[in-house]
Amino acid sequence: MKKLMKVSAAMMIFLLPMSMGNVQAAVADNTSPVFLSIESDKTILAPGEKITFSVGIEDESEIDYANVNVKPIHRSISGSGVRLNYDPATKKYVGSYTVPTTAFNEQWYVSSVSAQDVHGNYMYISDNGYYFDDWKSPISFTIFDGNDTVGPTFVKNGSLTLNVTGPFNFTQNLEIYDDVDTEVEKSVKVTHNIPEKTMGTFTVNYEATDFSGNRSTFSQDVTIKDTESPKLNNVQNRTIFAGDPFNAYEGIQATDNFDGEVTKDIRYTGYVDTKKAGDYSITYRVSDKAGNTVNQSATITVVAK
Repeated sequence: MKKLMKVSAAMMIFLLPMSMGNVQAAVADNTSPVFLSIESDKTILAPGEKITFSVGIEDESEIDYANVNVKPIHRSISGSGVRLNYDPATKKYVGSYTVPTTAFNEQWYVSSVSAQDVHGNYMYISDNGYYFDDWKSPISFTIFDGNDTVGPTFVKNGSLTLNVTGPFNFTQNLEIYDDVDTEVEKSVKVTHNIPEKTMGTFTVNYEATDFSGNRSTFSQDVTIKDTESPKLNNVQNRTIFAGDPFNAYEGIQATDNFDGEVTKDIRYTGYVDTKKAGDYSITYRVSDKAGNTVNQSATITVVAK
């Protein structure tokens, strides 16, 4: 009986470190859950209908909870959270969002996905760039009650100034969207009476039509000015022999998109001692009539004969 007791004690001593090791291994999980995929069962739904999301999440431990957040694409609101539950059949986390019966036609999307495991390791990805830089959600859906009577919307983000010699992108400061249809910006027609290579402020008119034929118009003042700097040509490092003549302007030219040839306006700063070997830096500078300026430097190396 005593011998048996000794063996049992020895077995307990042998097994105890293994049990502690397993506990330590479990506690040692400090890796956040990993987002794998996201899907939805609908892209268009009416007020009162339900959309279901299926999210793939991987983790070393058990997931404590997982959520997605949905909100409108064009309205600045916090949106609604959707709790996800594990589905053994698909091995994914599934949850549904029911659109309120009072909702109006609008485009929505999944703005974030979050999850935390039982050890407190947290994952959060969103269109705000947390943890993942500028995450672009692949899931969007449209709430549509079947009656599209509203035309596209134009939103102006700041003033618009364009270079006099083009190219002219008249919509670069505009957000153009529709409550139901996507890519409505492709329908935009732009009209104006801006003379070629003429600076000033001019009115530009816009027209957009959605797939249901609803039309919207918009106008804004656009400033046309010379915003492009001249270009310096043939500015490069050179090597000369001590005592040889040196002309800093030799071969240097400058052209401007609007003023044309501006070589005569080139100036430079710096000094080259042609009698003393060494490296000398000179900087060329030229401006156009609009005040756009370019600087470019070159190294002149003087070597002994």
